[in-house]
Amino acid sequence: MLKIKKLFIYMFAAMLLIVVVQAANVGTVVLLADGSLNTECVNIDDGKTAYHAFQESSLTMDWSYTVGIGHFLNSVEGVASDNDAGKYWSFWHINSAETDFESAMVGASDYEIETDDKVIGLSYTSFDNSWNPITKPPFSDYDDICEPVLDVEKVSVEIDGDKDTLKEGDSFKVKPGDLILLSVKVGNLHEDDDLEDVEVEAIIRDIDDNDDIEEQSDSTDIGDGKDEILELELEIPLDADEGDYELEVTVTGDLELPYRQVLLYEVEVDKESHELAVGISETVDLECGKSYRLNIEIDNIGKDDEDVSLTIINDDMDISIQDSFDVDENEGTSKSYSFRVPSAAIGSYSLLTTLVYSDERDEYRTTLNVDCDEETQDGNLAGLPNAGAQNINPGNSQPQLNFTSSNSNQTQPEDLSPIYVVLLIVGNIILVLIVIIVIVRWRKN
Repeated sequence: MLKIKKLFIYMFAAMLLIVVVQAANVGTVVLLADGSLNTECVNIDDGKTAYHAFQESSLTMDWSYTVGIGHFLNSVEGVASDNDAGKYWSFWHINSAETDFESAMVGASDYEIETDDKVIGLSYTSFDNSWNPITKPPFSDYDDICEPVLDVEKVSVEIDGDKDTLKEGDSFKVKPGDLILLSVKVGNLHEDDDLEDVEVEAIIRDIDDNDDIEEQSDSTDIGDGKDEILELELEIPLDADEGDYELEVTVTGDLELPYRQVLLYEVEVDKESHELAVGISETVDLECGKSYRLNIEIDNIGKDDEDVSLTIINDDMDISIQDSFDVDENEGTSKSYSFRVPSAAIGSYSLLTTLVYSDERDEYRTTLNVDCDEETQDGNLAGLPNAGAQNINPGNSQPQLNFTSSNSNQTQPEDLSPIYVVLLIVGNIILVLIVIIVIVRWRKN
């Protein structure tokens, strides 16, 4: 038993050590001492430095490390710094305009890399009187060094049936509760090999009470010269505050190196002055002669607090329910209403639920399909089957609602008090302990 416990501890510790790390491709340009040029595309983990990128190069480099200073490049391909000639290896990085190299103000081990568009360089050079390096390596564009393989051809969003194509940096409007269908068309530019494990990840920053929402598409392989459309869904929280939020879309795939492309957009949450998101079943199957409970979820996704008047009506089944309540901004409420299906009812009926608030009037229709079996017609109401539940979307993403059936003399689960439930659990635990004690004493005797 002890060995098994240790095994589980080791397995749990191993799971804690598993970390998913994004990787960055980096272009390296090295002007060697003999005037020849070496360019390579290397791969490092995000957050690593230029020093780590040069370590992945095929060139032989010798580095020394000093605490508080970092790594110092002693030699490349056997050519070391020459104090007498005043020549040393100098580190360069891409400038902010991405058009040329500029001399680094920090060492290679202090220059962090977190994107795929970085180009870094080295040159063997003398320095001027102000200790500025004189000889600069020739600059090359990132795409010329790290040949693009993964191509994001098209990004589109669909919200409530409306579809728009996005360009990088574009913004689009949503409302609380909206469901965003994000489609990304990805192409494989390589002419000979498949682009493997291609997937899309989308993150909307800080939109869920300062937390991110994040979704990921299924993974697929894309043949050489082919393209595929990958999709995922993002649901805007019902209590999202009005404002602008960053949407980060990351597309990744593997060929000889891991490739990725990161695209940024802006999501604008726009609220109406008065709007409720109402969740209610569209269609349910019922049995005649039984009682049911209609559950409704109501969320205020507008800018103002609301005083709501609600009615539920069906004249043919003599259903007439009225209620009034308040729903504050960014708050929600759950309502439950009981009614009985007449014994003589059979067929389909339309149940009309109306909510009136401010100057708004929202109507929702639920189709009641009523059937009567022989036992019900004989007056036997035994059994408490649950009617089906459906999600609906009357302009907004809705939570799941349901009908539940019940006999009038039977306690509903939602009517049980929390104290009763706790006492029931404690009683069961005590009963189990008593049984265990009796068994142990019986074995001793």
